[in-house]
Amino acid sequence: MTRLRGAIRMETQDAVVRRSILDYLVRHPDAKDTREGVVNWWIAKPCPDERLAAEVLEDLVARGWVLKRNTASQPIYSLNHARLGEIRDFVTQNRDVK
Repeated sequence: MTRLRGAIRMETQDAVVRRSILDYLVRHPDAKDTREGVVNWWIAKPCPDERLAAEVLEDLVARGWVLKRNTASQPIYSLNHARLGEIRDFVTQNRDVK
């Protein structure tokens, strides 16, 4: 049962981080930042797990909701404006995630 509780807690943290990033982007659609900036500015404080936040961010890139632009120093993340309506729907439907 401990393993299941840990998995549920991870899913809950994953959902909180995902919703936090997307909510920030809906409210600030022109935001652009590095992974460190995402953790420090886009995710509600305190960030439950920076490694998890990085995984969620990459998952959002894979889903096409967040764009990742590689630069000489480090990647920059931003909203995929073409998917804003879909993201708004997701955020609205998941308002109760805590």
